[in-house]
Amino acid sequence: MADEHGLRSSLGQLMAVRRITVKKLCQDAGVHPAAVTKLRRNQFMQLDAGTLERICRCLEIDIADMLYFDPPIKEEES
Repeated sequence: MADEHGLRSSLGQLMAVRRITVKKLCQDAGVHPAAVTKLRRNQFMQLDAGTLERICRCLEIDIADMLYFDPPIKEEES
């Protein structure tokens, strides 16, 4: 899914470093577990600004700490 647009999330790594579970993040940030799981697995097609803001505020991070652009490599046509 995310391979189509190149936008990636490092939320899984951030959560691992901070030793925070999906359940705890969802409770503290007030977001739905499915949203966190999709971000962690890079299985999102669109993102909700409110969800991203709540996660960033909860983890005290900037959006750039969680999301980055890794464009897909396109094969050159012969």
